Amino acid sequence: MPCLHRNDRCPEKRPYHQPTSEQKKLTVLSVYPDEELDEWRKHLNEFPKEWINGYDKKFAIKEQQLYDLKAIPTLYLLNKEKTVLLKDAPAQAIEEYLLMKSEQ
Repeated sequence: MPCLHRNDRCPEKRPYHQPTSEQKKLTVLSVYPDEELDEWRKHLNEFPKEWINGYDKKFAIKEQQLYDLKAIPTLYLLNKEKTVLLKDAPAQAIEEYLLMKSEQ
């Protein structure tokens, strides 16, 4: 869900969200878990075009409590094996983690 309420959890349009195809090491998947699809669709153009955006058609994320969603957005960072590296992290923490890993 786009950040309708600006706060430290909201991802900004920063370079790590938009890697070039030659250096693509990060894929951003945005999944909207709520029922207000019209509201979600109104804000899709606010996301970088490189992101994969989708919604939970069957509302399984909320109904089955698949993720600990305390707020929207809730940000998770997963590695290529889909292991959660950061959970419920602000965008700045994810950016710092990615910058630290890129320097190693």
